[in-house]
Amino acid sequence: MKKTLGITATALFITFAFVAMMNASTYWSTLSLGTGRTLKGATRAYTAGINAISINPYTFEKANGLDYTKLEVALYDDVSTANPLVGTVKFRVDDNKNKLRYYFGDQPAGNRYYKFSTKVDGFNYGGVTSEEVLMMSFE
Repeated sequence: MKKTLGITATALFITFAFVAMMNASTYWSTLSLGTGRTLKGATRAYTAGINAISINPYTFEKANGLDYTKLEVALYDDVSTANPLVGTVKFRVDDNKNKLRYYFGDQPAGNRYYKFSTKVDGFNYGGVTSEEVLMMSFE
């Protein structure tokens, strides 16, 4: 009886995880951004749900006497509206090289793109590279 319950519970968990993944959009990319530069990412289709980004910094440049850099990430709707900006976040990148994560909140399904910049508040910060940029939407 216990074995049957365990197998049933495992099967249900796998089913729920699979259904949750079916209602998600996930994209992997890399990032290589120099000092004071801005990069517009590719437009991608996202499902309805919470839009989020996770960046694992690989290297960063120390510029202008600082021992850290900053990275601004903005999410835009790829539509012809007056204000396509969904949201923006500013990260501090230092020797800790912690994963950078941000949730842009619940959004309808649609095409969106990210902009990445090391020019933050008019200041040119050092460049950043990452081999692991995860962009997603999920329920």
